[in-house]
Amino acid sequence: MLVAQDALGALVSASFAGLNCPGLSGCGNVSAWAWHALDPFREPNLSSTVPINPDGAPAQILHRVGALVVSLVLVPLGVAAMRRGARLIGVVMLALLAVQLALGVALITAALPFEPALAHNLVAALLLTAVVSLL
Repeated sequence: MLVAQDALGALVSASFAGLNCPGLSGCGNVSAWAWHALDPFREPNLSSTVPINPDGAPAQILHRVGALVVSLVLVPLGVAAMRRGARLIGVVMLALLAVQLALGVALITAALPFEPALAHNLVAALLLTAVVSLL
């Protein structure tokens, strides 16, 4: 599930869909969503104004929903890891998850500044590493 979430994040980034949903509440006109925008092999239809890729809303909203689902799975996993002797990894997982969610909200509210976007990608990789280390 975390790999799928990371792939959705890569799709949002690669298709320039990050600015499609400028607020926390929504992504504009739902009836105008183009689901073919989820095809990773399709070249995005870019425009010179914001949003740069108006068809990218489905990728962005799925990435946000995926963040909630992944959080609902990783919090109990981190707590279980701490209870079963992997205290350090559990704490690191929960801390990375909190940082990742905070960076995601910061990206939304600040219109995608470069440094938090880069940090968001780095923390995603570290979070995946922490989860894999539980295996």
